Amino acid sequence: MLDSLVKYLEVNLELIKLDTKETAVRIIAKMMKAIVMMILGAFTLLFISLAFAFYLDTVLGSAFYGFFVVGLLYLLLFVIFWLFRKKIATKIQESIDVEIPIKLEFGDDK
Repeated sequence: MLDSLVKYLEVNLELIKLDTKETAVRIIAKMMKAIVMMILGAFTLLFISLAFAFYLDTVLGSAFYGFFVVGLLYLLLFVIFWLFRKKIATKIQESIDVEIPIKLEFGDDK
């Protein structure tokens, strides 16, 4: 009886290890994908911003004004994000909670 209990606990421990490893691998894969997407998005935003600044240079007749307007747009975006930072953080936390469910399973209650 005691031997069966020890075997049962060993099997459950191994199952928990495998579940943890699977979850960790899934999380790391999603993080890597998010990092690559952020880098590509940053480059895209950089080049679009430069193109817009140079376009404004031709329209306004001054490179300073073109880059100044683009800088003001980013400042406006920064202020908007700063004002709504708590709501944004809450939404991000909620999405993370949905993406990474915590399963607590004991015994044969599957």
